[in-house]
Amino acid sequence: MKWWLWQALAMGLLILAACDGATSAPEAAVNGTPAPETEATVVRPPTPPVTASPVVRASPMVSEGESSTAAGDSGAATATPTPAMAQAADQRDVAEHTPEVTLTEAPVRAATPTPSPLPPTALPPSATPRPTNTASPTATPTESSGAAVDYFRANVEEADPGDTITLEWAAMGAETVTLWRLMATGQLGEFWDVSETGSFVYQIPEHARNWTTFALAVTEADGSTDMVTLEIGLRCPDRWYFDNPPDICPARAAVVSAGAEQRFQGGVLLWSAGEDRIYVLYGDGQSPQWAAFTDEWDPGEPESAPALEPPAGFYQPVRGFGQVWREQPGVRERLGWALEEEVGYQTAVQRTSYAKYNETFIRAMDGGVWQLRAERSGWEKR
Repeated sequence: MKWWLWQALAMGLLILAACDGATSAPEAAVNGTPAPETEATVVRPPTPPVTASPVVRASPMVSEGESSTAAGDSGAATATPTPAMAQAADQRDVAEHTPEVTLTEAPVRAATPTPSPLPPTALPPSATPRPTNTASPTATPTESSGAAVDYFRANVEEADPGDTITLEWAAMGAETVTLWRLMATGQLGEFWDVSETGSFVYQIPEHARNWTTFALAVTEADGSTDMVTLEIGLRCPDRWYFDNPPDICPARAAVVSAGAEQRFQGGVLLWSAGEDRIYVLYGDGQSPQWAAFTDEWDPGEPESAPALEPPAGFYQPVRGFGQVWREQPGVRERLGWALEEEVGYQTAVQRTSYAKYNETFIRAMDGGVWQLRAERSGWEKR
């Protein structure tokens, strides 16, 4: 045992001896160092035995004999005074006024282990985990025999207007299957009732431009419908007749024919024999800013109105121009008198091929191009 343990034991024995009034002289010699492992002689007083709490708990490293000797009984212990005992006697007053303290060997403090993460605990069936900072989950559809399209395809990716193409498809779980051709505006056009799996031969119209689109619609018994679209690009068969054209295929080849042009106080009249049409371009800024009329004048009919006499230096339009100028409401009022007689030349007309809001391009007498904007919203000379 360590020497400080012996000192603590000796001090405890002296305190017990003083309390019991024992005056026996110590018989064992103690040299201040741990004594041999011999059993101490204990003298029991005639008074009833009193069981005292152990002063020092046996260390795990101390033998059973040393532990019993150090603990002892509650009687007076016989021991030979030592310097350690004398020092303990000097501290008797302090000990008598100090509450009894049971010395207990402090266990070796081990490093506090880091707690291992607990294994995941399965939630009971009724518990619903709450996601943190995640988007609301989308309900997963249950397995059902709902209608669906497996594939919808064509035998070509690109075609020419007028070509014949073949469409193929496969669907499942459908009450009805419908094949649609979409119009250029995206609206549903003509349709055919077909089987869940099959093919269809279709001839693209000659006037179709840019693309042609189909849709396959599968409908369940409850009326719910799933639709898949298929777009086939169309090669442009025509070219614009002028430089720097719009970035889209023209609706058709240019209509090249005889034409005429005449300037007025408040605008311009244009004629295209190939379209049998007369265009009125107003210069007063009012709406509409241009208009178009069918040329209804035929040879043999009056060319002008003799009752209408133009002011000096101005002209009355004749033939088809004159008929539109005189008979169409508002034209004469907005155009006024002609500044010169009409001049004939070879003209050309082309339009864009959008689904709507198309522009018209007319060759001018001087080789330029009259551009008429969509919805009669304006015009300009290019």
